[in-house]
Amino acid sequence: MKRWILIIIFSILTALTIAYIFSNSYASSEQSNEQSDIVVEVVRPIIDPKATMPEETLDVVVRKAAHVIEFALLGTMLSLLCLSIFRFSWKDALKNIFIPLFVILLIGVTDEYIQSLNDRSSMIEDVFIDFSGGIIGLVFVSATFAVVRLISSARRKRKAKPT
Repeated sequence: MKRWILIIIFSILTALTIAYIFSNSYASSEQSNEQSDIVVEVVRPIIDPKATMPEETLDVVVRKAAHVIEFALLGTMLSLLCLSIFRFSWKDALKNIFIPLFVILLIGVTDEYIQSLNDRSSMIEDVFIDFSGGIIGLVFVSATFAVVRLISSARRKRKAKPT
């Protein structure tokens, strides 16, 4: 696949991820609570089958997990976008790591700011949780890419070996 096609695809996917994150930020507190309540009812039988966890605790767990998942997806998309733009080389490794980290932090801060404009709580703790989720996505892509490169390198070496 041509490199520019990958750049376009990952740019669109990254933009859609950011739009999804911000659309959740613009939701009113009532809408946000309704969404959380629906998810809590779905995951309660899995996470807490005996219903021993207080409702508020499970609600907090679901909300924080949503932050991690959203930003892990963002970290994944940004990493793939940077890899398709800069390609992987040791001289570009810092771009492939620091650009996504900066954007993740920027989106996390912006996300909390938008929530504060909509009479929702804005917490610095959530920025750290968002950033952690982004790091998870970045590490996932980096580890996957490293394994793929190791496998390809080993295959090339095997093919190059005379029998």
